Amino acid sequence: TIHISRNPKNTNIERMKKLQELFLNTLNYCLAGNHQISSSTSLLIPHSANNQIIDIFGNITLVFERNNKKESIKLISFPTQSSFILLSEFKDYSEDIKNEIKGLNEKYSSTNKYTGNIISNYLNNTLESHKKKTLEQNLSILNNALKNENIQNRLFLYGYIDDIDCKTAIINYFCITNRDRVRNSQLLCIIKNIIGNTLIHNLGDRMKLLPQIIYFTEHKEHFSNLEYDLENMPITEIDAGVLKGLIDTILYTNCSKEAFIEHFSYFLKKSIHYKKELKIFGGLESFNAIFTKVGQKYGFSVLKKVMQRMKEECAEPNVMPTLNNIWFSWLCCACTNAEYNPMIVNLIYTHLDPIHISCWYIAQNSIIIKSMSKQVLSVLEKEKESLCIENNPVSKQKYENLTSIFKPRLDTEMGGLRLSELPSRKRNIHGNPV
Repeated sequence: TIHISRNPKNTNIERMKKLQELFLNTLNYCLAGNHQISSSTSLLIPHSANNQIIDIFGNITLVFERNNKKESIKLISFPTQSSFILLSEFKDYSEDIKNEIKGLNEKYSSTNKYTGNIISNYLNNTLESHKKKTLEQNLSILNNALKNENIQNRLFLYGYIDDIDCKTAIINYFCITNRDRVRNSQLLCIIKNIIGNTLIHNLGDRMKLLPQIIYFTEHKEHFSNLEYDLENMPITEIDAGVLKGLIDTILYTNCSKEAFIEHFSYFLKKSIHYKKELKIFGGLESFNAIFTKVGQKYGFSVLKKVMQRMKEECAEPNVMPTLNNIWFSWLCCACTNAEYNPMIVNLIYTHLDPIHISCWYIAQNSIIIKSMSKQVLSVLEKEKESLCIENNPVSKQKYENLTSIFKPRLDTEMGGLRLSELPSRKRNIHGNPV
């Protein structure tokens, strides 16, 4: 408990001093272990309302020292946002320290002061951190915290924010749930603090933190100082995990079917229009994310909407090869599943146009295609009656065009040719097979 002097002239100085001592002692008990801890700098100011001092806010930088090695942490406490910027290597706890934390937690659990609540919450989460949890459990706790808008300003007290997966989860959640209400978002301030405004050195961190920002509608406005061209990031900066993470977050937040289609459409347009590479979708990763997870959540009808929306969003001729490469990879995944779903095979086949599959994709994946050819051809043969209309020349030609990709006798013929350039094709003036 911090007692405030009755003398108004001494109130601010005494309050700041005692607050600094309080945090110093608390962190010394909780974090120091066998490190020496001291206060380096502090910037504390009183916060008033109706001419009465409510509490003291600001920041204190603390220094840990051990074996001539110094590290610092900063405590930030403001009326609308508070955070402990901590270093994980100082989690040097003994049983005695744990008991001290429990005692301090009980001491502050009933306080009504804002700063006291911050301490109490931090202590409680420090105790929780001793329990062995998987990454999934920690992210579940974090996501539950994110859902409660009343505690987002204390977000940094939930788990160790140093963890890159926690940071990614926060960014994913924000980009999904705050697209239409970001102007005064407290969470936006937190996201900016996580990302920073200049440079992220580590490639692995960039690949997790930055790509999903591309799919956040207002990213240019809110992250204008980033030293990256987000819309033209090298393909090495992006992988299929982006789509998987996006879908996982959408499903966790229990978006409606319509909301999912909206989010997916925005991702789709950015992905294909700005990064004309299959790598951003991958094959198996995106297939499992959409046809397994999304299908289980929303039912088969949403898969029809996904395919239809892809067709609508990617109607430009220069995008068609990329789109059909993705569908081709999905069809392969669907056919090689242990227990394939005829409805999914039929759905993908209906939208796929084999003549638009890129030659480079077939050449680049020739070994994989060859290894799965028997299984895919077997499924296509079983489903031929529903896929191919025998007395329809166009339908029959489409089936032959697709199955020819998997037949060994065409391995050498394809070379550098695109499927649409194979000499066996007769085409009309519109470029369609006849």
